[in-house]
Amino acid sequence: MGQTQGKLILPTPQITTGDWTTVNDATAQNKPGGLYAAFDSKGRPVILQYVQLKATTPATLVAGSAVYYKDSTGTIVTNVIAEAATYAASSSRANMSAAGVLGNASATNGYFIFILVKGTYDTIVSPGSVVQGDILELTNAANTPPTISVWVRVAAGTAPGHTEWQGGLYCIALASEASSKVQCFVRGGLMQ
Repeated sequence: MGQTQGKLILPTPQITTGDWTTVNDATAQNKPGGLYAAFDSKGRPVILQYVQLKATTPATLVAGSAVYYKDSTGTIVTNVIAEAATYAASSSRANMSAAGVLGNASATNGYFIFILVKGTYDTIVSPGSVVQGDILELTNAANTPPTISVWVRVAAGTAPGHTEWQGGLYCIALASEASSKVQCFVRGGLMQ
């Protein structure tokens, strides 16, 4: 049976490990590119997308970092900014290809995984200290490929550089944190 997201009814995924953050399927067990309603390990509702992780030159995987669509199919992602479908050096265009947040840092390149496209994630890789209500948005403007996602902090009450119609991925800090990991509500990818 599916879950309701607004007026959209999403199917329930087959999570082969019981936890979306550990799925690492050699062959597709769900529809690649499909959106699924589920609950995280704390019982919070999330929207996941089932994709193939396929970086040409894989960078080290970090849970809580972003992954990017490699092409327009919405089925293949990479964690390398320079491989993003809309990547352009020294610009923020890679954010337009941002797909979601990686949960499985042990995923095998070429395998199928779930990524978070909407919902709460407890350990987003942040640029440092954040205050509750800050927005984190992606950029590669000051990034040298193939580094992983670079979240930029936009102070609470300040207009972000990102707008929903531009696409991309962003999150809102749910708590103040002095570390490089922060609890955020994520929104982006196909769930704009």
